[in-house]
Amino acid sequence: MQEFENGLIGIWEKTTDFIMWSENIVAVELLKKEVINRQPVYEYNQGAQYETRNYCTIYSAITELSYLFDREFSLDEIKEIANRMIKDGKLDPSKWAYLSDAIDYTRKWWNEMFPEQKVESYRFSYLDKEITDILTHSVVRLTQIGYRTSSELRKELETEGFAMKKDYPKKWWHAVSQYWLNTIDNYKWKKKHNRYSFEHITDLINNWVIFEHGYLFLKV
Repeated sequence: MQEFENGLIGIWEKTTDFIMWSENIVAVELLKKEVINRQPVYEYNQGAQYETRNYCTIYSAITELSYLFDREFSLDEIKEIANRMIKDGKLDPSKWAYLSDAIDYTRKWWNEMFPEQKVESYRFSYLDKEITDILTHSVVRLTQIGYRTSSELRKELETEGFAMKKDYPKKWWHAVSQYWLNTIDNYKWKKKHNRYSFEHITDLINNWVIFEHGYLFLKV
């Protein structure tokens, strides 16, 4: 684990994660068989309530589940997931939580509340071309992505709606959702561009701006 200014960053992967990679035939076939009827993408406002203003990892997770099941999470449900993490020491309300923990707790909460619609979570690499090709062309669906941000990058995304450079300063970190070639942020109604794109994802990963690994949910 690493600690960084204003929050936790970086090494969120767990040895217990289900891994999806191009050589994992079973996982790839599960992904290829997935049928999504192009549900609407729910866009959340992370600042809608004071208590969950820092919980980008949870918002990133619920955005994908909203897409998979065409269901919007209430603010009380988001707080319930967060409170479970706080109770177990997995979330500091004044900072952020690791995406892996947010994925775990969101998945467990969902499976407990909706046992007939259970999901599993998988970690994958954005550098795995076969997987990313499936995600962006064959099965267009939401995934999670995290990146280190700064005032420079944030301003560029908010004003232009895209990031053209191959490297940026690294001050804080943020978790959002990736949909096809667009990034869906958690600040609808607050930012000019709640959807934006990164021009050079591979370079940004190699320069430690965008995290290599993301997560996705699959219906059981």
